[in-house]
Amino acid sequence: MPDEKFKKMIFLKERDKVFTISSKEGRLPVSEAERHANDALIGRVIYGTAARLAFPDLNVDENSDYNDITSALHRARPDWDLTEGSLWNLTEGMLTSGTISSVMDLLLNEIEQHIPENISKGSVSEQIFWQLARRRTKEEKPAPRKKRQQLPEVLPQQTFMEARNLFVAIADGRTLRRWQEVRGEIALRHAVEGEPIQTKLTAGPALEWWGMPVTYDGLRTALHDLGAEGVLLYNICLGLALEEQHATIELDDLIRAVGWRPRSVKERVDMRRKIFWVLCVFDSFTSHGKRPGGYTDPMTGSKYDLTIASKLVMLSELQYATGQQMRFDGSELPVKVTLTAGPWLDRHRDDKRVLQHFINVRKLAGLPTNQPRGGWALSIGLALNQLWRERGAGAKIVPAHGGKDMTVEFERKFTRYELLDLFRPKVWVEDVLNSSDPKRAQKIWNEAIKLLKECGVIGRQHDDYKEVDPAPTQRKGWQDYWLKGQRLDIRPKADGIKIIAELSRKSTAMKNVLARKRGSRTAKSGEK
Repeated sequence: MPDEKFKKMIFLKERDKVFTISSKEGRLPVSEAERHANDALIGRVIYGTAARLAFPDLNVDENSDYNDITSALHRARPDWDLTEGSLWNLTEGMLTSGTISSVMDLLLNEIEQHIPENISKGSVSEQIFWQLARRRTKEEKPAPRKKRQQLPEVLPQQTFMEARNLFVAIADGRTLRRWQEVRGEIALRHAVEGEPIQTKLTAGPALEWWGMPVTYDGLRTALHDLGAEGVLLYNICLGLALEEQHATIELDDLIRAVGWRPRSVKERVDMRRKIFWVLCVFDSFTSHGKRPGGYTDPMTGSKYDLTIASKLVMLSELQYATGQQMRFDGSELPVKVTLTAGPWLDRHRDDKRVLQHFINVRKLAGLPTNQPRGGWALSIGLALNQLWRERGAGAKIVPAHGGKDMTVEFERKFTRYELLDLFRPKVWVEDVLNSSDPKRAQKIWNEAIKLLKECGVIGRQHDDYKEVDPAPTQRKGWQDYWLKGQRLDIRPKADGIKIIAELSRKSTAMKNVLARKRGSRTAKSGEK
């Protein structure tokens, strides 16, 4: 790339050539207001065109405004200071021939179709040149740009009972399994047999913005597109609401958080719409009930009241683009949303005894959920994190394969059915097993396990994934045993093993304390 002196020489040498570029003659703007309006249009189109030429994968088009383009550039090159010299930064990467006129020809060819007939090509050329000339030339450190809030790289999967039952309700939404109508009001409720916490969906204000009919069928439609991906997104929303009192996040950040990759501007807009729709559905969920047992306040000695009848997470604020008005009909999407913990969650936000969690759920983002193997991997990964945490207290700490490190061994093994059934995927395993090609289920399962090893959920050591029982050998009738009978020993990577080992040690210590108390009471009773 040319140094500063060479850049100045290019400008001086090429300045006269700028005004000799052929122009499209037409009516020039006459009024001051019209001239300013056309200058703003030219500047925006030049900026956007240069951005698209410098970064072909950038999600901007001719209708993007300055804020959209700058936000996209910040994500593509966070090290750039775009307050000055923006166009030079962009065009510097296109200076293959070493002349400004070659870059301008390229820009003009792209821009011409987006400029109205009444604007001369010569005036566009002049503005391109002077925008390039206004680049930063002083060797001074730019003022620090305010850092945009980023999504945390680590967000644990929330495994406490209230969240778990809500996640099951979300995953069951696609098939409406265990969802029932609530008598006396337009609402649906989800209840798992034997579980004390239920989930309720009502047509609240968030769904009314979309013009959704306030009917039972309207609520069923709202549940249809959630599935295991909805469980992942709600986990992320819970984590953000627990990180901050008011967590403001861009819709684009949430798109990346669940691993979606838009390939065009239209795809990005569609994904923003889907993400915001799902958030509005989340805002309409409430949890009801009381978990068994309880915890004692260490300061007062009184027992916590763990009864819940509220939302876990709420949409508390929507932020729209500058100058954009909210229409309350779903036609305009916010740029950012603010997530706030509900009253029950906020009351217990700092008590890890109440709000249990496990390893980083963001490991599961980016799985190819549009394919059966990715959908199964997401469901299995979410279920493993949940069940590892629930069964961690009863796990044993044992030497790993080779004897160098330690690992954990679960007393109760897993089956494929329970790992796929907890948060059911879109492609259901029994449908595959009952198809004309049941062996395809084994292939999808093996590919899903491979994905979970690659993304760091399941460990890669010899002991981390084993079939405890022998594989079925018969050619017919093997499906039920493979799905529900064959036991599996599956263990997490080192971060999960560390958590489980700590849970196991605490559980063992507590059992020893209780045993000593019982022994002491028995001895005193014998003395009497």
